[in-house]
Amino acid sequence: TLYRLAELEYQMKKVTKSYAYIKKTLAVDPYFLKARILEIKLLKRLKKESELIHRSSQLLKDFPNNPKGHLFLASFYLNQKKFHAAYPYLKTALKIAPELADVYKGFGNYYYEKGEFDNSLEYYQKALKLNPNFAEVYYNLALVSRIRKEYEKSVEYFTKAYELNKNLKLGHFF
Repeated sequence: TLYRLAELEYQMKKVTKSYAYIKKTLAVDPYFLKARILEIKLLKRLKKESELIHRSSQLLKDFPNNPKGHLFLASFYLNQKKFHAAYPYLKTALKIAPELADVYKGFGNYYYEKGEFDNSLEYYQKALKLNPNFAEVYYNLALVSRIRKEYEKSVEYFTKAYELNKNLKLGHFF
């Protein structure tokens, strides 16, 4: 199907081709949730910010109980350092899906960006309790540990992140 082609192109980092397939997929079925989520990921990669906000907001209207839309918007606002705008989306995602490790990673990122590293550490550890193989969280823990001058822990976390996902990009915050 078109969606599977979009997924494969995305996995091969062919974002423009993937986006073309997603647009065709959504033309056929505009309520295909997985395709909508991939569309938002692609818009983020393509740096189409206004469209990202519009489509994320539309996703929330169509699927108000899906935490992914809330997390996308929170992440978008965190990247712009708009903490007051990000926080309500994180709170809603937590209310909807308290069992989802991505929600705790989102809160960890929120506190990291605010420079509240103790709180950040706490939420990253909560994420790992839910998903002990969450490479991005190990990576983020390594960054926090480095800031706290806990260099041995930082090396341990970077190593674990790499073992879990050898494709993690250095210098990229998740």
